[in-house]
Amino acid sequence: LMLKKQGDLEGARSAYQRAIDSGHKEYAPIAAVSLGLMLKKQGDLEGARSAYRQAIGSGHKEYAPMAAVGLGLIAREAR
Repeated sequence: LMLKKQGDLEGARSAYQRAIDSGHKEYAPIAAVSLGLMLKKQGDLEGARSAYRQAIGSGHKEYAPMAAVGLGLIAREAR
C-alpha cells in the first residue's frame, strides 16, 4: 500500500503479487482485491479480472464478495 501511495505502481504490483502467491488466508485475498482495483484504474481490465477471480476463489468471507462486485462492475462497464 505504501508503494502505491508513493507512486511506485510496479513495486506495488509486485508486492501484491507476492502476497497473493503466498497463499496466506487473510493477506492473499486482500492483496488480490487491491491489485484488481489498481489494475482496473490503470486500464488493465484482464489483469483486474484475474486478480478478482483469485480473491473470489479464496472464499474469504469479506474479500471474495468485494471481488465479485469488482468483477461485476467491469462486466457492466464493458457493455
